Amino acid sequence: MLKVTIAMKLQFEEIMRKHQQDFHPVVKFHAGKEKIGEIDLTANNQDVTEEIFRETEGFSKYIDVRRRQGDYKFLVGGYNELRALYGRSELFGGNVNESNTKSPPEPRRLHLGMDIWGEAGTKVYAPLGGMIHSFAFNHHYGDYGATLILLHQLDGFPFYTLYGHLSLRDIEKISAGKYVSRGAVIASASAASLAFSVLFHKIEAQPSGVITE
Repeated sequence: MLKVTIAMKLQFEEIMRKHQQDFHPVVKFHAGKEKIGEIDLTANNQDVTEEIFRETEGFSKYIDVRRRQGDYKFLVGGYNELRALYGRSELFGGNVNESNTKSPPEPRRLHLGMDIWGEAGTKVYAPLGGMIHSFAFNHHYGDYGATLILLHQLDGFPFYTLYGHLSLRDIEKISAGKYVSRGAVIASASAASLAFSVLFHKIEAQPSGVITE
């Protein structure tokens, strides 16, 4: 089973590389006129203190100041990143009801996706044509908030793209099964952050070129 999964993952990655130029940018960015910066949210970043992490408002202010200081349209980071800050949330902390299990699950610290920080209200675009698979408001601390998942297919392989931290109003009038076209506006960022992930058969991948033109 493991060999099959690895083979499927490699095949999927090859398909993503093959179709790299087919992806529409998830957010608009002009490489010749605008800048993208990177940010590290692991324990290596000594500037991010527990005080900053403690409240969403303070953390958002820290990110916004960093973005404006560098004159970046977007700050990008987070993919495959170990984040100690997840320990603040019961959602990732491994807290469980002892009556349901003898040993608590291992706390999740790995960030499975990409964060894109920019202006609140930034429009989000479908990278490929697809169908609305599901949507929900994940209200737990540290979770995705208003979330949308699209189902796509390339060369016979189905996969999903996930968008989190969206404006709640953008998921109030949509329905599962509706088709969306490549480059269509599917939502807008609720605040200064957009979470983006690509998922296939419980395997996460990050195609290059999805936020650049």
